[in-house]
Amino acid sequence: MVNKRSRRVPDRFNRHQVGPDIWQRLTRLLACVAFLFSCLLVFSFFVPECEELNVLDARNAALQDRYEELCNAQQRKLEEERRTMNDPHYLEAFARDRLNLQLPGEIIFRIDDSRGKQ
Repeated sequence: MVNKRSRRVPDRFNRHQVGPDIWQRLTRLLACVAFLFSCLLVFSFFVPECEELNVLDARNAALQDRYEELCNAQQRKLEEERRTMNDPHYLEAFARDRLNLQLPGEIIFRIDDSRGKQ
């Protein structure tokens, strides 16, 4: 039978084993600190970028809304122009104005606004 006392159990207070154990713990602690520092560095770099991205997203949404409003206004204007160009009364009035024509018995008053332009 083997005597249990004859086995060598590492003693925590033995000087030969205490030295490497402290260095291993310090190395692990330094690795953890380095990892946390690198995480903090990455976090501090990406947080302002994410905030700027959120601001740009909000601005993009506002510009997209404004673009849609302008497209709708342009569509309304084109529709109005299409309706006026097909209206015979509008075309008659426009042609008489441009060609300086008048209907029989019609009196035309023109106001010359050349005083404002110099």
